[in-house]
Amino acid sequence: MDQANLPTNLNPNAVSCASATFCMAMTQFQQALVYGPAGWSAPVTVDPNGSGFLAVSCPASGTCFAVGNSDQIYEYSNGTWGSQTVVGSGQTSLMSVSCPTATFCIAVSSAGEATTFNGTSWSAPAAVDPGYTLTSIFCASTTSCAVVDSGNRALSYSGGTWGTPVQIAPSTMVVTSVSCATSVSCLAGASVITNSAGASEIMRFNGSTWSAPTQIDHSTGQPSAVSCPAAGRCVAVDSTGNVLSYANGRWTSPQQIDPADGQLTSVSCPSPAFCMAVNTSGYAFTFSGGSWSSTLFDTSPLPDVRGVSCVSSSFCVAVDYEGFESSYNGHQWSAPAFIATDGSSLWSVSCASTHFCAAVDTGGNVLTFNGSTWSTPVSIDPTFQNLWAVSCPSSTFCAAVDTSGHIFTFNGTKWTQGKTAHTGGKGLQAVSCPDSRMCVADSFNGDVFIYSGGTWKVSAQTKRLGDLDGVSCPTTRFCMTVSMGGYALRGT
Repeated sequence: MDQANLPTNLNPNAVSCASATFCMAMTQFQQALVYGPAGWSAPVTVDPNGSGFLAVSCPASGTCFAVGNSDQIYEYSNGTWGSQTVVGSGQTSLMSVSCPTATFCIAVSSAGEATTFNGTSWSAPAAVDPGYTLTSIFCASTTSCAVVDSGNRALSYSGGTWGTPVQIAPSTMVVTSVSCATSVSCLAGASVITNSAGASEIMRFNGSTWSAPTQIDHSTGQPSAVSCPAAGRCVAVDSTGNVLSYANGRWTSPQQIDPADGQLTSVSCPSPAFCMAVNTSGYAFTFSGGSWSSTLFDTSPLPDVRGVSCVSSSFCVAVDYEGFESSYNGHQWSAPAFIATDGSSLWSVSCASTHFCAAVDTGGNVLTFNGSTWSTPVSIDPTFQNLWAVSCPSSTFCAAVDTSGHIFTFNGTKWTQGKTAHTGGKGLQAVSCPDSRMCVADSFNGDVFIYSGGTWKVSAQTKRLGDLDGVSCPTTRFCMTVSMGGYALRGT
């Protein structure tokens, strides 16, 4: 989807995509734009007397429901917007709507009320959270929904029954959105109103409780990468030379390992006892025996090392911005070898074994290592280019993502372009695949996506979260992602 062509001067503030070939965007000026095979349509005024849309949900291509700043619900079907349905007294505003199917929707209001669609008609508003504004709703199915309110509380909907509100964030935050991958996995996004940098946090719902927001890096650095060798064990690095460790449900304080150069860009931990981190000045930092040591290994003209991947303590591969790669044999690094012969910059590398690695570059190319030599660059993303990350859990499966939201998968023989993640034009910048069944990717606008069964699903979508810089999933049941604002999100 060419999201860059969505006219920003119309102030689009809600979008829903039923597929890679159908999306609906709603504006503050009571207009709608449809995305199809030919791109975005011209804006169409839905209600000239309205006061702006706040939310839209499209359960299927050609079917959408929209709400905003009134007690009216608008339905799109058969290529047109039909007459609006009034569901309130005129004194409240509908804030959000979620439709997992064309025959089931729930809309929530500023009066703490919810109204349900059964495929034919909307119910009368029912009070589910008196005294609070229900700000966002997401329904994973017709029997399971999650809602957040203006008091930073969450409510669950299960089989027709609303649960008791649960406090999920302190008053120093504003919870703005919620999204659910399944009935037992939801995430809510919030902004920290006491933080001058405007940082954001994420809370996770595991089916019974919401996790507390976690700020892991209080230094001036920005977490840039994370590696988790096992569920519950992770290491993160930041832009000022600090390393942080996660174990037993807690993050350590930042530890300075690169005081001279800073700018740690990547880390790889094949086991809890061994990690390798790299920086923009050609240094490698090795964790072994309980402590960190450093080595200058990239002596190329501009040693801006961008990625590292380790299979074990005796095999690592690093790539740099100038197109060089180096390998580590457990004792020393090899001299840098130039492999990006197309002139693009290498940005990420992933090794499944000592006999298979894949590296991607900013020219849309992938290079593979067979245990002795690197292939020449092979173009897999000629249109959008800028491949930013790659993850290979085995020699017969890899996934690479680019800065336009595309994923490319490798089956051991060839690369295939998959469906696009709807990132709002911001693109994907990190990916981790625990196996061929699932990949998790981070976007530049703070969203987390799950790729499974050939399709993308938003796992966390927040309106004010900054860049998510790294993600690591050692299993399908545990992932960790880190953001530029110094926060960590754990998914189980």
